[in-house]
Amino acid sequence: MANTSIRKGFSVLNVEKYEPKKYLLTNGATVSAGDVMYMANAGTVDETVNAGKLVGLCASNMVNGLTGEIVTTAVATRGDFVMIYDDPNVEFTGELTTYAATDPITTLASAACYDVAGNTGEQYVNAAASTNDEIRVKRLSIEPNGELSAVGVNAKCVFMFNSAKHLFGHVA
Repeated sequence: MANTSIRKGFSVLNVEKYEPKKYLLTNGATVSAGDVMYMANAGTVDETVNAGKLVGLCASNMVNGLTGEIVTTAVATRGDFVMIYDDPNVEFTGELTTYAATDPITTLASAACYDVAGNTGEQYVNAAASTNDEIRVKRLSIEPNGELSAVGVNAKCVFMFNSAKHLFGHVA
């Protein structure tokens, strides 16, 4: 059966193993739970690819830093924050544009990992792009119908961050 494209960002596996941490958002950031987050030059975070070093996966919606309420406006303002799973070894699921059986071996090399693509709330991994080398593919995951995702287009997979690109990862 063919895979169905359902891009909803990423979800952490075994969430009980990880504790999200609080990070201040960059003014103007538009963030959704499940987005890959990056450290900007000012020490704040946002979802902009190439903003800086990978930090982790967003665990919450944007929170108003003054009231503690969920931000309902389109963009973050000064003091707003999110909770992020920042462990460099976190495993997460999401969608890969096209899965090949060799992807887990290919992405073992830190210079051959895949890139995050898509808008906030709809991020996915692009197997045809490795400019940023952010994401390692571990294995196929489960489709929403409960079946194992198939090799090919729109595969649901288990991923990890490339530790050489992660803020807290190890560099050889």
